[in-house]
Amino acid sequence: MTAEVGILNRIGVALAADSAVSIGREANKIWTSADKLFHLSQSAPVGIMVFGNANFVGIPWETVVKEFRKELADSRFDQLEQYANRFFRFLGRSRVLFPEESQDKMAEELIVDLLYHLRHDVESRLTREAEQRDGLDDDEIGPIVDDVVSDRLSLIRKQARLKGFGKKTVAEIRRRYGPAVRRVRSDVFGKLPITSGVSRKIASVALEMLVRHYLGPSQSGVVVAGFGETEGMPALYCYEVEEMVSNRPRVALTHEHRIAMDNRAVIIPFAQQEIVHAFLQSIDEKLAAHMRKSTADLFTGAISAILDAIGDLDPVLKENLSSAVEPEVQGVLQKLFKDWHQQSVRHWWPIVEIVSSLPKDELAGMAEALVNLTKFRRRITPERETVGGPIDVAVITKGDGFVWIKRKHYFDPALNPRTLARYTGEA
Repeated sequence: MTAEVGILNRIGVALAADSAVSIGREANKIWTSADKLFHLSQSAPVGIMVFGNANFVGIPWETVVKEFRKELADSRFDQLEQYANRFFRFLGRSRVLFPEESQDKMAEELIVDLLYHLRHDVESRLTREAEQRDGLDDDEIGPIVDDVVSDRLSLIRKQARLKGFGKKTVAEIRRRYGPAVRRVRSDVFGKLPITSGVSRKIASVALEMLVRHYLGPSQSGVVVAGFGETEGMPALYCYEVEEMVSNRPRVALTHEHRIAMDNRAVIIPFAQQEIVHAFLQSIDEKLAAHMRKSTADLFTGAISAILDAIGDLDPVLKENLSSAVEPEVQGVLQKLFKDWHQQSVRHWWPIVEIVSSLPKDELAGMAEALVNLTKFRRRITPERETVGGPIDVAVITKGDGFVWIKRKHYFDPALNPRTLARYTGEA
């Protein structure tokens, strides 16, 4: 896991990232020397951060970013979003980094993960139904499996189609990955008594997943921040990316932030966000959600108990009171929750106001401090220390471009003057 922060105001962007990387799905091994923050262009004021999966189609993001930077050279674009678009087009074009056999292998792993997860849902549902019905006959299993698979297929189809995945591309992907889907389906569901119709739905689950914004545990986050040539104030774009199929990266824009006259500062945490949110809002999000739920339960439970007591004496009066009181209770709760939200805004809004006028060095210091806060919290709690190591910090401004404030090296700079000279030459 990771903790990263982006802070924007009218002067520029500060980006900070920790150095921890987890190995394996259970994160049972953690290294604290990973690079997650890079300048994206040799000359333009643009940076990039990555989080989540450290690889893309088996290639480390560091290698991908640096190969793209060489191809981009001194090219500049009017809008920041154009750098991101060019970067994702590079992913789709690079056969050296991402040969089709590698794409197919990673796509099949996505299919395997999804269908095993679906199989787990089917088994859980069958177990629950068997306990409720005191056993299941073979002819009862098929409809239950159909129900679970249909629910998952409906959920996936509700997600937006990924950009660049038109009808022609979808048809191509179905032809290309159909045999792999059928093979995996047979391995995962082979012994279950299901109909051919359910089998087709299972195949559709996998094929629809490949072309829709339905990303799994192999996804990465990609943050692009800085300035385009015609942009006087900074912007930031965040994307979710997971592998590539038929030479098209599975990528979706999740949110964008742009500094303007009516939006003078933004503080955005990525990956492990809860500690930063708790600092800004003065309360942990899970605790706030528990308070809202428990308060609602208290109100409705108390009213229900009073109405039940009245109903014992006068059922008609209970019915009349219920129809009149319940909407009033919901109104009171909504007003209370709105007041809580306004109190939270009053807490964090002055922070944002101050951030809007921070100079470059303070902007960098705040970004580092917020990452360090998450790192410290992980260190002093029983949770696994998935945030750690040195914190890399950079500031991007229109005039100075991408400037490192803090940067770790895996080598001793005094022993490697040629390496430092090469970095200087690239810059």
